Amino acid sequence: MKPIGCKFLAVAIAFIMLSVSSNAQDNGSLNFNGAIEVEGILGNDDVLPFWLRANTFAAKAEATNYVVTPDFSLSYAISERDSISIGASAYFHDGFNDTFQRNELFLRYRTSWLEVIAGSKRIQERFHGASIVADNFWMSGNARPLPGLLLQAPEYLKLTNSLRLDYALGHFFLNDDRVVQDAWVHYKRFGLSWSFSRKTSLVFEVEHYAQWSGTSPDFGKQPNDFSDFIDVFLASEGGENAADTDRRNATGEHMGLFNLVYQYKPAIGTYSIYHEHPIEDGSGTRLKNFPDGIWGIAFTANEKRYTSVLKAIVLEYIQTTDQSGRTGRSGNDNYFNGGVYRSGWSYEQQIIGLPFIQLNPNGIRIQNNRLRALHFGIVMRSRSFEYRLKSTAIENLGTYGEPFDPKQRALHNSIEISYETDSYGSFILRGGYDFLEFRDDAYGAGMAYRYVF
Repeated sequence: MKPIGCKFLAVAIAFIMLSVSSNAQDNGSLNFNGAIEVEGILGNDDVLPFWLRANTFAAKAEATNYVVTPDFSLSYAISERDSISIGASAYFHDGFNDTFQRNELFLRYRTSWLEVIAGSKRIQERFHGASIVADNFWMSGNARPLPGLLLQAPEYLKLTNSLRLDYALGHFFLNDDRVVQDAWVHYKRFGLSWSFSRKTSLVFEVEHYAQWSGTSPDFGKQPNDFSDFIDVFLASEGGENAADTDRRNATGEHMGLFNLVYQYKPAIGTYSIYHEHPIEDGSGTRLKNFPDGIWGIAFTANEKRYTSVLKAIVLEYIQTTDQSGRTGRSGNDNYFNGGVYRSGWSYEQQIIGLPFIQLNPNGIRIQNNRLRALHFGIVMRSRSFEYRLKSTAIENLGTYGEPFDPKQRALHNSIEISYETDSYGSFILRGGYDFLEFRDDAYGAGMAYRYVF
């Protein structure tokens, strides 16, 4: 956030802390949670294996050797349905330009039908972190959370006995050092869940992301008034002053997602079969880039009712090779790249979405967005031990304009073992090994300690 935004949020948090502290005994319950994690980690040739650094919300880079992460949250129950909370966490780490960085800093208000989040808050990882992405194709947890304002349904809202609704509307700031300075992100989501029996349901979601506003060194100040917001919201065509082809197609640069999930929920847990279909332009909405996206099957155990060794297991196939074809007016969708917004879908030179997408070393433009991958993840728990294993076989093809020759094939593996004590925190071991065809293999290991208070 800009300094004025940080000051406003800090003042709001301080006011709420004083307010809820003075009224907690009479009106509700006040809960404080805090934790600190300290990790040391090493990789051969000062390069960490892929799964030891990817999707860590930018806690680790290739050359990171240590991370210290303090975090806290304070929540106040106004009533049975309404609550307000604040949270903050940070990184002290090497491998980045800044040794100290904000991770989360947010204020959240929640009712039975609306959740409002102001600031920067991490997305919740699905399948206990076993998937290739934390949330979806465009939002993987590979970069620090964007600052902004998000209004969304706290959970699927009941419309009828069989139909439930999900929605979200957000405005975020790309306040990093990038080609188009001070760019904004518009976000919205609409979803429906249809339960056609007591155990089975079908979920369909549409998500929309758009970069807009800001100042380009090539095209000057980009449109950012209310009428432009309407154009961005509707993904309408650009006006007469459109800067390039992307702008003439639609004001701003747009990405989207169709998410289709079939769920079967017996007593032991939830089975999910899903497909996330990416959209870069109108051809994506017409499915011309099919079968690109994430295809997966997963199981998560019902830990509230059963004690199970298996917590989650995931098998996913990822493909981004079609891109609506190489040629033609609607071809070469060029995922994660931009025209005016040449830093692409990135934040602080970290890809925001699918973590295998590679930026050029200068942080501008994409050097790899065509790939095929098969991913396996599993999380297990036995007494005080928890085990997490990830393995991904991938073939990177580069881009349509600059293909890799030869193709870059790799097998990325990681394992994490944690032991939780009753009184002395958790001890964590992490290890990874990348089998690489295009350079020397990468391997590394680390040890972490986490204490919750």
